Amino acid sequence: MTDFTDDPLYVILRSKREATRFQILVEIAEHQPAVRQQEIAGKLGVTPQAVSEYIRELVDEGLVTAHGRGRYEVTKNGIEWVLRHAEALESYARHINRDIIQQVAVWTAIARDEIHNGDTVGVLMQDGWLYATKEEQSATGLATMDAQPGEDLG
Repeated sequence: MTDFTDDPLYVILRSKREATRFQILVEIAEHQPAVRQQEIAGKLGVTPQAVSEYIRELVDEGLVTAHGRGRYEVTKNGIEWVLRHAEALESYARHINRDIIQQVAVWTAIARDEIHNGDTVGVLMQDGWLYATKEEQSATGLATMDAQPGEDLG
């Protein structure tokens, strides 16, 4: 069985803890050196105490340095950690956009008219439903099957 524990994408998407660490590091990097834990907590929807504990761990791991109260900087190792995880997230988002969403070539609609495979149809939304009709519409599609009025059509 494959061990995904070192895969940045697996780590950040499967673990709320790692996702929160990622977000805290990004917030510190964006606002360093003057960073208020309360502002980070408010942005992330966690308690200031939780942010304090996360920052303490990040300091212990060498990902963040503390320069007194409310003054933090992301270290070189911290930047590398953020970049590695950000690249994994970016790659995943690109995969979703290019390989999954773009590949959805057939959408289901409800036939308003008798429609035959290969017909060019007008496509419209009404009351949250997608309809295909022989009437001209601003959006068009190509029927991939026959359908009677009220039936699903691809």
